[in-house]
Amino acid sequence: MSIVLLVSACAKEKSGFTVQGKIENAAGDTLYIESLSLLGVGKLDSAKIKKDGSYSFNLPATPYPEYYRLRLGQSAISFVIDSTETIGISSDKANFSTAYTVEGSALNEKIKKITLEGKALKQKLDEYEQQLNAKTIDKTGYDTSVIAAVKDYKEIVSPIIFEDLMSPVAYFGLFQRVNSLLIYDPYDKSDNRFYGAVANAYNIAYPESDRTKQLCALALEAKKSFSQKGIDADKLQEINYIDIKLEDRNGKEVALSSIVGKKKAILIDFIAFDAAYAPSYIALLQEFYKKYADKGLEIYQVSLDTDENLWKVSSEKLPWISVRDPKAVQSTYAFQYNVETLPCFFLMDNKGNIVKRNSEMGDMEEEIKRLL
Repeated sequence: MSIVLLVSACAKEKSGFTVQGKIENAAGDTLYIESLSLLGVGKLDSAKIKKDGSYSFNLPATPYPEYYRLRLGQSAISFVIDSTETIGISSDKANFSTAYTVEGSALNEKIKKITLEGKALKQKLDEYEQQLNAKTIDKTGYDTSVIAAVKDYKEIVSPIIFEDLMSPVAYFGLFQRVNSLLIYDPYDKSDNRFYGAVANAYNIAYPESDRTKQLCALALEAKKSFSQKGIDADKLQEINYIDIKLEDRNGKEVALSSIVGKKKAILIDFIAFDAAYAPSYIALLQEFYKKYADKGLEIYQVSLDTDENLWKVSSEKLPWISVRDPKAVQSTYAFQYNVETLPCFFLMDNKGNIVKRNSEMGDMEEEIKRLL
């Protein structure tokens, strides 16, 4: 039986995207749009700002989310494109990179928040360095102030990253720098978990993306360095998957995280019991469960049925964990796991790493046996 997870919409062929808006008090100035690729900054196009302040760029789409910036002089506004969208970015020449507005893109509202928090952190750190150089604070005072400022920044940005680990916002948040230094340091054990979490999520959403390969390599390289420093990398607290917390048939909330580390292999399964495929698919899962449950396999099944009673009746005698998302096809969890067709499943190891997604059941069985 072949179960196929369709490629996400962001990986399909697209015609292009548009960025437009107004820059006040900048008529006649040249506005640039530049790519922020893994290879560095690259100029894509430029335009003279019109008398009314308006401008517009239209560029080809890319297979995966990519980052760009508008540059006016030495000031720049970063943004992300993940579809054939039209977004509006407007500002004023005097406060181009700090007082801009975004229209038509919730993702770029979050990018803006992260960017402005980074600018505020840079301002604080520059002030502390000036005080240190002027000897109005000593080295201890400087270190204490810097640590506190970075901690405050992370308390704001970290929830944005974990809100949706598959989002390009999460990736953007990881790679913010102040004075050329990464705020989230992959070689710091307290920060490495962020890299592991986003890398694992990106490996689900965009497995062929160069950014995914770069992120996974960085997370792994940094993790290996902990062992060289005498730190047990396997004991680091990591979040390498998106947690799910939903109620079972008895109204008890059951979190996916509650079984991670307790089972050798976990099959995360999204299903609709009212679909025609359901009976034969459930029978197949029952065969797997009967063969491997005693050896360490658990199934965490998420129903996306709109009919709650149908789900309860259909799942009543199933021996594994069965929960239901009342949002049904609008499920946030389904979106975060990039579910576009049902059934859809992911295989997780005992450390919370997604090791396989939808494939031939024979291939999945071989992977299950390997984990067990």
